[in-house]
Amino acid sequence: MGLSEIDGHQEKIEVLEKLIALSVDLHNLNAGVQRQWDLSIVQWLVLRKIVEQPGLSAGTLAEYSKVHPSTLTPTIGRLEGMGLIYVLERPTDHRRKLLVASWKGLEWSRKSESALTTAIDGAIAGYEGIHIDVDGIRDLTANMIKSIARIKEVGKADSPPHIKKARRVV
Repeated sequence: MGLSEIDGHQEKIEVLEKLIALSVDLHNLNAGVQRQWDLSIVQWLVLRKIVEQPGLSAGTLAEYSKVHPSTLTPTIGRLEGMGLIYVLERPTDHRRKLLVASWKGLEWSRKSESALTTAIDGAIAGYEGIHIDVDGIRDLTANMIKSIARIKEVGKADSPPHIKKARRVV
């Protein structure tokens, strides 16, 4: 079923439920990869983008990788703490930093990319005839975010009253 064919209320709710399930699955995948290889998929993506374009600023990296700055900042700190990247001062502007992969980061990027592509090969085995429109799913999700941002008052009148947290009495 194409998105343009969704017209019923229940069908729209089912699309939302599937997106939520996808979100949970992606979170679990990211956590599982991090447990297995000590590097999450998001961290791998950021490292890969730094390897591809050494000397990126954090702002350019956020735009290039599509990782939100609030996620990118701790990710950069973790990658630097692991010795996978260097955060260097820009010679012409000390307020802006340059991001460069270390030799260890280059090796991690190569090995983890190989492992991830092998995992993807194993996951898609048997699905040769299925077309997965990841860009379409991303576009739908982005449009839902924009749509929800425009609908700020939904549910406010129907919300339960705020319940204050009980004070602990010793």
